[in-house]
Amino acid sequence: MLPLLTLQPALCLTSLGFVLDLILLLRTRIHLYWHPLVPRIEEEVDDVDPNSETSANLLWEEFRILTKYTIPVFGTHLLEYSLVIASVISLGHLSTTALAASTLGSMTASVTGYSIIQGFASTLDTMLPSAWTSSRPQLVGLWSQRMAVVMAASLLPIILIWFSSESILLFLKQEPEVAHLAAVYLKYSVIGLPAYAFNSISRRYFQSQGLFAVPTRVILCVAPINALLNYTLVWGPDAIRLGFIGAPIATAISFNLISIASIVYGVFYVPRTAWHPLSRRCFTSLGVLVQLGLAGVGQTASEWWSWELVGRKFFSLLANHYVAQSVFFSCCQSVRITTFLYFEALVKFGNLGWVRPFLQASLSF
Repeated sequence: MLPLLTLQPALCLTSLGFVLDLILLLRTRIHLYWHPLVPRIEEEVDDVDPNSETSANLLWEEFRILTKYTIPVFGTHLLEYSLVIASVISLGHLSTTALAASTLGSMTASVTGYSIIQGFASTLDTMLPSAWTSSRPQLVGLWSQRMAVVMAASLLPIILIWFSSESILLFLKQEPEVAHLAAVYLKYSVIGLPAYAFNSISRRYFQSQGLFAVPTRVILCVAPINALLNYTLVWGPDAIRLGFIGAPIATAISFNLISIASIVYGVFYVPRTAWHPLSRRCFTSLGVLVQLGLAGVGQTASEWWSWELVGRKFFSLLANHYVAQSVFFSCCQSVRITTFLYFEALVKFGNLGWVRPFLQASLSF
């Protein structure tokens, strides 16, 4: 009975997250549907008169387009997930304590940091598709710059929490050795935190333009490097082996490599249509992003926090709970990938634009 009672808060918080997801999705659809837009991502189905096609044919075309958009998005988040799971695997072979500390550190990072960043970044899911299909596509770059300013401000309290995490974890009755190593894990993870925030923005910057494969290509190149770094820094030769701290350092380096590669790709291989020159305007209209971002944080946090916090409480009742908790945390991370797949539907819905064919919009929804 006790485990069931323990899981009830998770079910309530997850249900709240689903409701917030639906509200945000409907609000985005309404915003994109009623604002005059100009289609910029060319698809064959957009040239077809909806009145001359059957609903079945249009449904098949929309399904085909959304599948084409979804595959690279899914691949992007799957490869990004591999960056985190690689450190868990490498540290799991060191000791049970190292595995417990890495799991606790990753869970704390997700609850206090990554969920906040993803919540604020979800605001761009609303802003960028409509900006790209407007008469001023350079607003995509401007809103991305504004979000970077908001992200920079939000990183400060996150970094403070991570650097004082040992005392917080001890206050929460964690084992002293595990709490100490988890705090060390978080301190070295700070190296990659700004890059993680930048990547969450740059990914949406590319995908809002229909360039769904760009983030996938970047992470596809970095993922093998991350695996090599984890092996080298955790298990490599004595001259370069760092042991436990090698795992968070490897992940942080990988996040920074993704940022550098994204900048290079955006500067040299992507048209400048969506880019806005750096100016003081990036410090204006930040209140809109903060307001929408807080709603996004509530949406994301209600889902992430519920299973991770309650999952930890549940598995603390079991023997060898650190191992079970590590497996549970990894499964939660993999399931979470699917929550990012709605963005390609937002892009398609926004790209229907000025013409606003209601049937196609309904099918995309």
